[in-house]
Amino acid sequence: MEARDKKLGVCLLTETFYPLTGGGETQARVLCRGLAANDLAVTLLTRRTDKTLPKVSNVEGATIRRLGPTGAAHLKKWGLCFTALFELVRHRKQFDILLVCGYRVLGIPAILAGRLLGKPCFLKADSLGEYSGEFFDPGLKRFGISHRSWPVSLAIGIRNRLFRKAAGFIAISGAVRDELLESGIPADRLHTIPNSVDVDFYRPANGDEKQLTRSRLGINKHRKVAVFTGRLVTTKGLPMLMQVWKRVVQSVPDALLLVVGSGGVGIQNCEAQLRSYVHQNGLEDTVRFTGSVENIRDYLHAADLFVFPSRKESFGISVAE
Repeated sequence: MEARDKKLGVCLLTETFYPLTGGGETQARVLCRGLAANDLAVTLLTRRTDKTLPKVSNVEGATIRRLGPTGAAHLKKWGLCFTALFELVRHRKQFDILLVCGYRVLGIPAILAGRLLGKPCFLKADSLGEYSGEFFDPGLKRFGISHRSWPVSLAIGIRNRLFRKAAGFIAISGAVRDELLESGIPADRLHTIPNSVDVDFYRPANGDEKQLTRSRLGINKHRKVAVFTGRLVTTKGLPMLMQVWKRVVQSVPDALLLVVGSGGVGIQNCEAQLRSYVHQNGLEDTVRFTGSVENIRDYLHAADLFVFPSRKESFGISVAE
């Protein structure tokens, strides 16, 4: 294995990463950029959700290593526990600190590797309910159980005993901090560090910029445009938004809803359901799905109204943007 230079090395772990563009993926990319800019050697381990993605690449100054199991099926993330642990041990000389972004699954191999290698590990939740286990409830519901059901509660309890060995927890909001405090994590092991947004980049557009952006995106300048940005998942309230939008266009026929983002690989993905609803209700001319895009700001600049019907958020990076 090649030796690294004397820079302090940080290894980030996240279930999914760019080119997926959800809040967690975006913040992991921001972290890579910021840490690399501060002269740290940055490695990021994630799952290879698409076989067309390179196994090793460089993004924002960080070395990205994409691990198996390869593919979009959400249950494959559990296999990442084994491949990530192997990779951490294999490349142990490349990092000094571990930081897990979204620790619900990856916290397990990270803590184990940290204990084995004598390296501090910090856990950062990207969603509410990661420590309590409530995050898993949408997936467990299909089996008629929840995170409080036996033996799920037992498994989460054993997992959390392991998590308590972390060097510290990072809370991206007061809601996450409160959840950890209620779960018994000592306040002196909590670090509140909110997610960040580049306010020079995400700024309001003037009238000319707005019209030029609409022209570039193929949007009629006279239409009334609403925009949603984020992952297309049930917890964002999108099925309800589509039902409401059907009523909106009855009163405002020239309205257009821009749905910016994709469903990703999680069990809460509802993109296919949303697209089916739009087709079945003849809303194709009033709803546009963009998929994952790089130019999120353009769609925000083109819109008259931002909509975000999310039921629960740990931070809400889309709102901040």
